Amino acid sequence: NVSRLMDAQPVVFSLSLQNLRGCVEFLKDLGVDVPKIINDRPDILRYTNLKNLRSTVAYLQGLGVNVPKVVNRLPSVFGYSLANLQGTVAFLQGLGVDVPKVVGRAPGVFGFRLQSMAATVAY
Repeated sequence: NVSRLMDAQPVVFSLSLQNLRGCVEFLKDLGVDVPKIINDRPDILRYTNLKNLRSTVAYLQGLGVNVPKVVNRLPSVFGYSLANLQGTVAFLQGLGVDVPKVVGRAPGVFGFRLQSMAATVAY
């Protein structure tokens, strides 16, 4: 929906066609639902440097996570820093959790605050 995109991220219309194509092609190659991702997270089109997106994908793939499934369910995963993802994964691994399984079922775990999760576990 172009009007929603214009309302949410008007700066997208100032980006070069090359940058937009690069981001859309990256998402297509990843195998995600591109219209859904852009609709849910239009700011992803502003990522002119795909290096960060690729780093996130490589990290998650290295863990054995089904990346397209996670991105389709939680497009904001691309907005989290690698340090944030690593901290959450380390916390889950410390609990003996099957990280790919948990992240696949509930990718929103990356948005939880580590302090809150630790307090819940301690309780």
